[in-house]
Amino acid sequence: MPQPTPIRPTPGKPSREDCLDSWKEVADYLNRNVRTVQRWERLENLPVRRHRHLKKGSVYALKSEIDAWRQNRQPLKTWIEAVEPTQQKRPRLAVLPFNNFSGTSIEDEYFADGLTEEMIARLCSAYSDELGVIARTSVMRYKGSQKNVAEIGAELRVEFILEGSVRRAGERLRIAAQLVRVGDQSHLWAESYNRSATDILEIQTSVAEEIANALELQLLRNRKPIANSARTHNPAAYDAYLRGRFCWNRRTEPEFFRATEYFKRAVDIDPKFSLAYSGLADTYSTLGWYGVLTGKEAWERAEQAARAALELDPNSAEAHASLAFVLHSFAWDWESAEREYLRALELDRNYVLARWWYAFFLAAMNRLPEAEQHMKAALALDPLSLVFNAYYGWILYFEHRYEESCEQLLKTLDIEPNFLIAHFILGLVYSKMGQGARAVREFKLAREIGGDSALALSGLARTNGRAGKKVEATRCIEKLRRLGNFQNVSSYHLASASIDCGSPDRACVELRESIERRDCWSTLLQVDPAWESLYEDKRFGELLKLMKFPPSQRSYAALA
Repeated sequence: MPQPTPIRPTPGKPSREDCLDSWKEVADYLNRNVRTVQRWERLENLPVRRHRHLKKGSVYALKSEIDAWRQNRQPLKTWIEAVEPTQQKRPRLAVLPFNNFSGTSIEDEYFADGLTEEMIARLCSAYSDELGVIARTSVMRYKGSQKNVAEIGAELRVEFILEGSVRRAGERLRIAAQLVRVGDQSHLWAESYNRSATDILEIQTSVAEEIANALELQLLRNRKPIANSARTHNPAAYDAYLRGRFCWNRRTEPEFFRATEYFKRAVDIDPKFSLAYSGLADTYSTLGWYGVLTGKEAWERAEQAARAALELDPNSAEAHASLAFVLHSFAWDWESAEREYLRALELDRNYVLARWWYAFFLAAMNRLPEAEQHMKAALALDPLSLVFNAYYGWILYFEHRYEESCEQLLKTLDIEPNFLIAHFILGLVYSKMGQGARAVREFKLAREIGGDSALALSGLARTNGRAGKKVEATRCIEKLRRLGNFQNVSSYHLASASIDCGSPDRACVELRESIERRDCWSTLLQVDPAWESLYEDKRFGELLKLMKFPPSQRSYAALA
């Protein structure tokens, strides 16, 4: 007979205002659904109490206990300590989204967001050895938030917060900024700028320099001047670049195309603008991973842009990372790719894109412990990034740590329930755990979010194939092939469907096609659990030889 849930002792009678009197109230307070908070109680010790009569559903919780649990729940502190021991820990700063007081148009929003992003980039690159700067993705989640400095500081584990506002009237700008110490919420520095819009580059440099002074220079031992070599002195080119990054960060196919046009415009205006070429390279590479461009198309365009960026500024972390991502994803020049990643991280420890891409490179090289370490380093600086959280779960999947991967992906979906890639990876995890019904549910959710995409259809084909539902599996494969008549569909996805439908011969043919087409998904060949049944197949060994993977080795050089 099952035992009743133990009753937590109540030290004193709680106030009415502190009580949440049902699962629904608890879920509403945490901004989640009931199923999620019940899972949290079961797996993560969410402090939910039972009334003494033990009536079914008669639960309550205290806001104060929920707040304390939420504060300690995120593994951010563990991630920080893993990559930065206490004696080496850098002070951490978050630049909150600048409030837009100019108007409600998308133009005004993009300008305020662009100012925030550029301020983050400048502080990251100038003081990467002395200061940990929280990345754009995480701070942008506080845009329009009503949380105070203490709450945000506690959630991001930062000691300092920069907040500000921008008001644009015609060609005049008024920018106000203030630096706050989270511990006592004291204002270390505040300043406002009334300038012409053409002075925006000078304003950013001035603000960053003032912040360095306010941070008590002993904290920034090796302080160096903020460099402008990768930037442009042309306001129109800079404006186009900000628009490009604004679109790229939205991470949808139409926005990637818009980003391409803006980066091209920036280059046309200022052919010596290194960062614009880097943005163009990143966009082409991402379009390759999204299947919009073929591997060979993405390779040619992205490498040309990345090398142009590097030629213009050999000391740009962004340019080195852009080139590394191309060499890793499409050229498969493993030695050169790692060299470029390490150079990017040497130039800027805070550049989280380089850290994330390098982690995924290490995973592809079957250096999974290193990959996990670098993924934690990326998450320490961007803890609310959906992509980083999902990819951490993916690396755990590669390590066959399915239970941990599952929990990490569920946490990702707690942040954003409609994140397609997390549903896709979670479906793969459930399938490997033998939970076919849950896997199908995740792939169907992915299809609801993104339509009949290659990811959703291949996932459904794989799960139905493993369950012996040949009719359903065949139907999904046929849809996947028809989709290839209208867009680029990776042969890697077709192969994964074939192998789980019991067609290893076809899978090997399709994997060879994937490699010949320079499909970026082929980089996962030696770590993806999808191919376990082929490990003893001579043909699979020949495919691995075509990839020319180096012997696995472990190096923590970039974390030093």
